[in-house]
Amino acid sequence: MHLHKIWVNGNQLALKCIHKETTKKKDFFKELHYNYYLSPHPNIVNSFDVAFDTATSYVFTQELAPEGDLSGFVKKGGISEMKTKRIAQQIGFALEFMHSKDLVHRDIRLENIFVFDREMARVKLGDFGISKILMGTTDMASTFVGTPYYMSPEVIKHDKYNDKSDIWSLGCILYEICTLKHAFDGQSLMAVMYKIVTGDIPELPQMYSP
Repeated sequence: MHLHKIWVNGNQLALKCIHKETTKKKDFFKELHYNYYLSPHPNIVNSFDVAFDTATSYVFTQELAPEGDLSGFVKKGGISEMKTKRIAQQIGFALEFMHSKDLVHRDIRLENIFVFDREMARVKLGDFGISKILMGTTDMASTFVGTPYYMSPEVIKHDKYNDKSDIWSLGCILYEICTLKHAFDGQSLMAVMYKIVTGDIPELPQMYSP
């Protein structure tokens, strides 16, 4: 997957290009549908009803985040507590909206939170390629998907999970923003997974307010 910037009627937009070699057509249309369906929320990346394919890629159009994604800010040295609270509130609102539609994101990570303002007054959740619809409030998913550092214990243990796994992932991200390290880390994928399932929940440094 990669993005191209384009100008349309004086506005800079992003073309999201998804390689056909790694994506089935039905999965592309699923992501397109979820993006467009969730677009009305102010904290979800806005997508437009423009989609096409090329010889090598499926393509659709979405708004461009001028400041990139959160990973770049963390790599540069972190984000203040006040800005972190703004991120938590806005992505929490986005997840609340998704979950009210019986959707789980399943891949909450720094690279999927997009920044429109350096003060974090406007951040948005994006990338719904592996989102899943739950048929009811008691329905559970059981597929092993997501980014290892932010996976919930239920996902790792192949137990059934629901929208609470997204909240776990958001908590891991907020911890990483504050401390510049993963909430659960290890020398290998298996070590990370073991810590998530058996380890203690890490606490924030005392410098942060309750």
